[in-house]
Amino acid sequence: LSSNGSITVSNTLTAAGAATLNANSGITLASSFTANGAVVLDADLDNNGTGDFTISSGSLSTTNNALTVTANDLILDGTLNSGTGSTTISVSDCGSLGIGNGLSGFGMIISTTELGNIGGTGDLNLVNGAITFASGSSLSSSGKLTLGQSGGTITGQGDLTLSGANGVVIDSSTVSVAGNLILGNVAGTDASISLASGTTLTASAGSITVNATTGGTSATGAVTLNATTGITIKDSF
Repeated sequence: LSSNGSITVSNTLTAAGAATLNANSGITLASSFTANGAVVLDADLDNNGTGDFTISSGSLSTTNNALTVTANDLILDGTLNSGTGSTTISVSDCGSLGIGNGLSGFGMIISTTELGNIGGTGDLNLVNGAITFASGSSLSSSGKLTLGQSGGTITGQGDLTLSGANGVVIDSSTVSVAGNLILGNVAGTDASISLASGTTLTASAGSITVNATTGGTSATGAVTLNATTGITIKDSF
């Protein structure tokens, strides 16, 4: 389905296989949408910052297939669930991504409640050049958690915990928090941690804990760790 304007789904929608929805001015689901294949949604196809993806009620299910969402903002009053498939969320117009409560001024904001409405046991990929977490945030994936983009930044306004049952991948060049930073504290089948080459981890007012549990921590090149109150590395690095 494609529209130069917006797309609104008011009744129950079912796709026998994969489905793609593209719109310039937003996509709104006001009922349940179930697909039996991969789903690709681009609510801001022209990347001008006016197309939001909204689930006002109901749910979106991909039946264990991959889900890719690109939008200016994400408004989740309903739920989305990719089952064992991966979920990938990107900000359309290269805007910043804010995660947590009490944030403003970001291109896309995913509140704590909205994070709770993102279900599934597959990998979670948040692809953006500038990601900011509210103070005291904790983000966990039942699969692998992948964050950031090459050359990008991840900022924590206070303590920040990032974990994945099947590992954590940091693609950004800088992770800087104004508190304690904890990476990868969930035991799983492969709770490894992967850092991009040149990544700098900084806890300007706290400590850094790198806990790979299983699989160890690896980097494709040089990395730098800076902390005020200590650095703890568990398992192999």
